[in-house]
Amino acid sequence: MSAPTILVCETPTLSQWQLGPLPPPAADVILIGWHVEPRAVDAGVPPGVADVLARALTSVATLTFPVVPPAKQAIALSSSDDTSQPLHIAGLAAHARAAVHRGTARTVLVSTHAVDTAKLLFDAPGYAWDSQAQVVLISEHHAPAPIVSRDTLQALAGDNWIRHAATEQKTPRAHHLVGVMRPGVDGDIAGILSLTSAFTRSLTRALQTTAHRAGFAWQSLSEQAFTNAL
Repeated sequence: MSAPTILVCETPTLSQWQLGPLPPPAADVILIGWHVEPRAVDAGVPPGVADVLARALTSVATLTFPVVPPAKQAIALSSSDDTSQPLHIAGLAAHARAAVHRGTARTVLVSTHAVDTAKLLFDAPGYAWDSQAQVVLISEHHAPAPIVSRDTLQALAGDNWIRHAATEQKTPRAHHLVGVMRPGVDGDIAGILSLTSAFTRSLTRALQTTAHRAGFAWQSLSEQAFTNAL
């Protein structure tokens, strides 16, 4: 496999991906992997892959993800349509706990459908992709940003994230939610939960089209073949 390749598995079932129980009972989970030569020395998503994922996702959805900005600095947003909001933390005790937990008292949620801003999620301070700390809420294209609490964000980072995402979608604060993306094992794959069949179709088309335009090959694989190709 010499050409840069985007790898897709649409029927994951194994626990090795560190994405909780699979398959989900009433939703789709798609695994996205990549093969790029030479192999990256540093951990994380290769720049070309990050560009493909950001372009594909922002072409069909609005992305919301957490970032801890440097002290007394704002996150650099690339579009006037981008928004940022403080992560809601209820109660003084919760604020105190957050202050000593990865600086999450300063966490802001960035919402965007701009490619350059979306690429920040793969290298977000405080929520490192390669540490599997990032959580990306995927909403309908141009939808308002969901209102997300620290508790919700932590639930979506846990093993029962799929159940929590389905529950969150039923609330008024996040009724535009169509999916969630998380890094899988070691940040070497992306796991994308789709809560609707329509979004699964549009996402798959967008990923394939964007990959081909960027000069990537595209392979839809069984879980075993996907594992072997990484």
